[in-house]
Amino acid sequence: MEVVNNISKFFSHRNSAITIGTFDGIHLGHQAIIRRLCEISKVTKINSILVTFDPHPQTVIKHKNKEKIKILTTIEEKGNFLENFDLDFLVVIKFTKEFSKINSSQFIEDFLVNKFKAEEIVIGYNHAFGRDREGSIDTLNKLSKKFNYNITLVTPVKYKGELISSSRIRRALKHGEVYDVSQMFGRNYSFSGMVIKGNSIGKTINIPTANIKIDNDTKLIPKNGTYIVKISVKGKMYNGLLNIGTKPTFNFQKISMEANIFDFNDNIYNEKITVEVIKHLRDEIKFENVEALVKQIQKDKKECTKFFSSYQ
Repeated sequence: MEVVNNISKFFSHRNSAITIGTFDGIHLGHQAIIRRLCEISKVTKINSILVTFDPHPQTVIKHKNKEKIKILTTIEEKGNFLENFDLDFLVVIKFTKEFSKINSSQFIEDFLVNKFKAEEIVIGYNHAFGRDREGSIDTLNKLSKKFNYNITLVTPVKYKGELISSSRIRRALKHGEVYDVSQMFGRNYSFSGMVIKGNSIGKTINIPTANIKIDNDTKLIPKNGTYIVKISVKGKMYNGLLNIGTKPTFNFQKISMEANIFDFNDNIYNEKITVEVIKHLRDEIKFENVEALVKQIQKDKKECTKFFSSYQ
């Protein structure tokens, strides 16, 4: 897969099967679209192209009375995961206010047809594009004969009887429902960050932790609480616990993330680690004293160890 970060430098002699969208999370619904795209590309012997945007359009076009959006996948995470598919090109368009003013018909002609030579367009059930998201399946259908392209509409994917969507996954994360998120993702939710110096409280209670400064502050973090996690350090995976919160027992105010990595004692300050969030264990609690906190952490570790003994 070739990654193109400057659309002006994209050029191909071949026609394309193309899909376009934000693809935040690349959940199972997105994956169904991408697999169908690759199938069509293989049969027709044309390029397969996925076009996405960076930053997320809703971080550029802000709507009144709407909470600022947090993203599920960074552009780096998207690129890494899309390597699992047989795509020819990943094209990343820099999303700006100027770009957002392009209407849907102009976008189809200037980009899908003239730039990408679209022969096959593969989209999801609720696809919208162009200025104010005015473009839809109807817009594409109206112009299909003029520009000679075919449209494939991919059936939506459901989980527990409801459609999978990026907004539904964000709501689940905000409630700590990380198991449901993993089912809608087809993988564990994860984030990466640098290990930084913290308050060193863990050392004083003989439970050392890695304090994590997340790579991208627009990334959505699950709600405060304690989670069972897997942690990748220097290419090796470890089991562990993750606490997200303000450490109320110590009367701190700022939210932090601390990972207790099992069977690990190396100094990893300034190392980048990746955390896969697997299960919400409990909400954040303010304990009466440090002894009660330590007792609970030991209980959490036992539950975590028991969980991993049967985890696949």
